[in-house]
Amino acid sequence: MSSSTADGTYGTGDTITIQVSFSEAVTVSGTPTLTLNTGASRPTAAAPAAAC
Repeated sequence: MSSSTADGTYGTGDTITIQVSFSEAVTVSGTPTLTLNTGASRPTAAAPAAAC
């Protein structure tokens, strides 16, 4: 996992670009989400369909 977005504080509606690479093929169904480790809470981020 990597990001081209600089470290910092972000608010609602801000875009943070995240790239995830896998070493082998994966099957994606439904809306893929990532759980973000922010410390106090565990929000999720949904990937746009076009990114999958």
